[in-house]
Amino acid sequence: MALNANILLYDEPRKLNIKASEEYVHVRFSYPDVHKKWDGWVPVEYRRTGVSIPVEDHQALEEHLNHIYAQMHPSLYPKWVAEQDRLWNATRSVETKEIFNILKDGRWHCRNCEISNPNFARRIQDIKEMGYTVATHTQIFYDFGKDIVPLENGISLNCSATPEHCTFAGMDSIVSPDAPEDIYISPVGCFGIIRRKKERNLKINARLEEVLLSISSEMSPEEIEKRSRVQRRGRFSTPNEAKGAEVQKCAVCAGE
Repeated sequence: MALNANILLYDEPRKLNIKASEEYVHVRFSYPDVHKKWDGWVPVEYRRTGVSIPVEDHQALEEHLNHIYAQMHPSLYPKWVAEQDRLWNATRSVETKEIFNILKDGRWHCRNCEISNPNFARRIQDIKEMGYTVATHTQIFYDFGKDIVPLENGISLNCSATPEHCTFAGMDSIVSPDAPEDIYISPVGCFGIIRRKKERNLKINARLEEVLLSISSEMSPEEIEKRSRVQRRGRFSTPNEAKGAEVQKCAVCAGE
């Protein structure tokens, strides 16, 4: 069975989670019928679900990815969420449920910024033991300041706001319609633009507003409100809004 033409398997080494004995491959799933893409990691070595695909078994990998691709079609997501909500409503795992609700959109989420739980590792283990697949991606952040950092052999690292070599070009040279969905503006971000437009009585392009409203409708107003409280609201918000929880982003996410 050949790999589905809408699956991009990145030419990269497998991602390893040594502590959990897990391995993943980096893929991008494109669903042209609904104009959506998903960029992430698919497990190829995952003991809890019995997945174990040798590096040299290309046929088994292609069949596995084709199967996952079909399972993750966006049209199936609403039904899956409804089923999971019924399941979690029957449990008493309040703290674990809160973490699941953050992770269930299938995107990467920062442990420091978005998930506040002192027993995070235990909660993730609980979710895995319930049959869910969770990938862990570790990033390391080095703060070199905002100046020129001298290195060995006379080499310097430019950490300033001014590029070493300036290049002037048009918008068409930096904008791509094939960008990974991970860098798209989230429903929370889209709704925030609309909210600020109303608060400040601003005008924006009618077509842009239509698109922003369409994207923000992919998430419930309650979930948008909850996630938007990660950062403090500005002076144009109502007094109650301005008193929302103030949680600063960690250095890794702030640099994204």
